[in-house]
Amino acid sequence: MSVYLKIEDSVNGKQGEAYITLNGIMRELVGLVKIEAHDTIKERTMNNVGTVKTQSAPSGVEGSGTLTINYWAIKIFAEMVKTYRQTGKMPRFDLTIINDDPGTSIGRRSAGFNGCILTGDVPLASLEASSDDPLTIDISFKYNEYVPGDDFSDPANIGRE
Repeated sequence: MSVYLKIEDSVNGKQGEAYITLNGIMRELVGLVKIEAHDTIKERTMNNVGTVKTQSAPSGVEGSGTLTINYWAIKIFAEMVKTYRQTGKMPRFDLTIINDDPGTSIGRRSAGFNGCILTGDVPLASLEASSDDPLTIDISFKYNEYVPGDDFSDPANIGRE
């Protein structure tokens, strides 16, 4: 007999919220389209005479992520770039991401990402005549710490065949 997750307990990615804390002020990321954070496991490898195998072992972890948000938020990130240009010090910020789909039996999940810094391209101005969609910006970041919060419970809606 096999088991499967019923659709009632699949998480709707639109249900939740995200917050940024900068300079001690926490605010919701209103107009958020997408946010994702992940860890990349770094590895080291070794080869030896006497075998054709390449061995590998973990050597570290690097946290990074991306977010897409409505253009209004450009003021938050442009201010960070301005501070860095003027002082040589990149402001650090924290992010909190919460999945909270009330239509499931699994509850909510929260995760914190501390010591974030901007990386890559940071949009400072934008216009676009080729689309009727609202302007959005894409931001990349790296973080030092992943702080798990609440976690999902086991799903109640399991099918069996």
